Amino acid sequence: MDTKLCETCSVIQFCDTCLEPYLVKEDGSPVSLSISPTQIEYGIKIPLDYEIVDILPNLFCLQQSADRGCVFCSALRHEITRAKYDYHGYVNIRLAYHWGNEDFEGLGLAALVVELKWRPDIPSIPPASAPPDISSRDCVIFALETDDVTVASWLQIPRLRREQVLCEENIRFMKQSVNKCTSECYHSKITAFIPTRVLYLEPEPYSDYVRLIVTSETIARLSTDIKSFNYAALSYCWGSPSDGESQLCTNKDSLEARKGGIKESLMPPVLRDAIQVCRSLSIQYLWIDSLCIIQDDITDWERESALMSHVYSHALVTICTLSSTSCREGFLRRDRRHISIPFTSHLCPSIVGQYSLVASGTCKRWALFGWPALDEDHSVWASRGWTLQESKMSSRKLLFGEFMINFQCDNIVTSETGYCKAAVPTSPLRLGRSLMDKYPLSHDMWDNQVLRDYGKRNYTKIQDKLPGISGMAKAASDQSGDTYLAGLWKRDLPYALMWCPYHPWATEYNMELQELVDKLCFPSPYIAPSWSPIRLIGVRLDRGFHFSESGVSRDKTSAESIVIEAQTTPAGQDPFGMIQDGLIRIRGRLARVPSDISPLPCNRGLWYFEDEGCIIAYCNLDSWPKSKAYPRRKLRMLMLVSTEGSESWRTLLHQLQRTINFECSCGHSSPGDTVSDNSASDNPTPALNHEQFPRNISDEKSSNASAPSLDSSNLSSGCSQIPHRNVYGLLLHPTREADKYVRVGVWASVAGDGAGMRYFQQFESIEVDIV
Repeated sequence: MDTKLCETCSVIQFCDTCLEPYLVKEDGSPVSLSISPTQIEYGIKIPLDYEIVDILPNLFCLQQSADRGCVFCSALRHEITRAKYDYHGYVNIRLAYHWGNEDFEGLGLAALVVELKWRPDIPSIPPASAPPDISSRDCVIFALETDDVTVASWLQIPRLRREQVLCEENIRFMKQSVNKCTSECYHSKITAFIPTRVLYLEPEPYSDYVRLIVTSETIARLSTDIKSFNYAALSYCWGSPSDGESQLCTNKDSLEARKGGIKESLMPPVLRDAIQVCRSLSIQYLWIDSLCIIQDDITDWERESALMSHVYSHALVTICTLSSTSCREGFLRRDRRHISIPFTSHLCPSIVGQYSLVASGTCKRWALFGWPALDEDHSVWASRGWTLQESKMSSRKLLFGEFMINFQCDNIVTSETGYCKAAVPTSPLRLGRSLMDKYPLSHDMWDNQVLRDYGKRNYTKIQDKLPGISGMAKAASDQSGDTYLAGLWKRDLPYALMWCPYHPWATEYNMELQELVDKLCFPSPYIAPSWSPIRLIGVRLDRGFHFSESGVSRDKTSAESIVIEAQTTPAGQDPFGMIQDGLIRIRGRLARVPSDISPLPCNRGLWYFEDEGCIIAYCNLDSWPKSKAYPRRKLRMLMLVSTEGSESWRTLLHQLQRTINFECSCGHSSPGDTVSDNSASDNPTPALNHEQFPRNISDEKSSNASAPSLDSSNLSSGCSQIPHRNVYGLLLHPTREADKYVRVGVWASVAGDGAGMRYFQQFESIEVDIV
């Protein structure tokens, strides 16, 4: 079949002469192309002679060419429009083929990548809007696939995905993937466990019904071995609050009726599709949270939610509904959008056939775009709170994406088209103690796998944030023996308190500091203490401090405070679930903030305060105030940890601004100058007179001669007496309750700026309660 292409788009017909250096010959005849992403770290980018300028949102140029019959212009316009970019104005469009890379491991000609470059500099009517930020998905992906065996072998591309999700080929693929994993992978069931309740999928002639069964009764009646009891678990999105209200659930009144039978036709689409998948895989039992947990029984809900990590880790497979956004939306539908491109090899002219360009979503230009990321990363499922635990704890997953079915376990990722790559390292949260020596759980791993992106995830009920990871927390506690503290770990204190929200100005944290204090003192509903990052809503967590050149990592810090008490009070039966309060009592150097806090002109994300004209500390606030300054009033600085001293951050900031030709208005130093701590310049660095420091004592308690002082011998290293060190800590605000504080930010004091330890060692150490 001829594919009509305009003259501009004719370049997308791939010419393989660029791959001649990788041609393998036998007896003088070409036999194959020998190149893999292991030979070239980032694969080969093959730019095409294609560049057009069009205007969003209408893309008139592409539309006109599509109207004249160009199938690629039509497909390209459809995919860019479908991405719903929040931008109107001119855009540059370029094309490049990609031969493999780390993410399309094992593939040859993997994708045609459409690169978009926003052009607000080109005048338009109406004027162009602000371009999407750096995190926007500025590439459109067309994956290469074919059923032409000769072309597939030569270009090393997978077979064409099928139009029907549950076709015979895909069912065979899923069965083979699960069976291979259970027989060959080491992460099979480690301990015997079955859920309290599961759905039993009735066989013929009652196959239009399912029954809720109590597994202990069934196992006893059938004399079934627990280890051979196979079930699937469902990970999906309930949807909006209104969708959730219409969800089919089990409650106290309906429990007996559910045991009697549920007609499939009365179930919401996502549950019906999950049952259909189980039947196609010959799996007789299915666990679904809405039906297997008694939703209006708080005792049952708490007990079962605490067991959810076991439910998913012991399931034969977890069905993940990436393409569904709600319980009212199924996931066994597919809109396969592709165009066929003729191909004739110039290196081996006997190879003639075709391949398909299959629309496969969008990604960031500098990010990874392999499978299953193209399906998973931008799905609603991946933004839901509960699915983090469900995904991390699952031994095997079938990911039903918008574009592809992918199978994933700890060893391998493979797709229905035949694409295959090694998986990420094993999550130790699922492992028993016998494997802990090989796969130890670290605090860094907890940060990376759980905390970092958890704040961005969405919950229908925000109170579920702690229950949503309670299973992982319990597994980690069982393995490590550590005490869990609302998302943090006792052995990780005081370092664990050094966290900051990433880009708080882009969220609901656009508020004055006093408003943040009020919300922390009187939270509604209560989620977690002010010192816990679990309280964050809609933002990503960063460790340490924004900007610090090498980061404030655990292995580079020394404790400069002593945690005396750390505890939370459970709100129910689950010690890892909802809490009603929490407190950390810590002894450390406490100081009043010496000046009003102002935004640093050199860096949008930093605030600062000073003493005698010297920057004493840089601040990352937990909110993003609109004010140009915040009065110091009751604010306090509590020192937590220290690192080796560094050069002036102000100097580093100016050097950074100079590289981007930014005129800095802070007045301390010209961005064109290179300033060292003691060098002269047009704007010399103010220096503190350390021999005449004011006794800026933190509060009345610290002026007491009997106030306890910091016992350096109890710290991880005796660094508190070394003056040339950077120090870091919490910015605190008192509550209305005497001697109690809430955390409102973090700060860093830098030796190279004339502050650091030599400034803070003047202050006495006292006990502070943070709630």
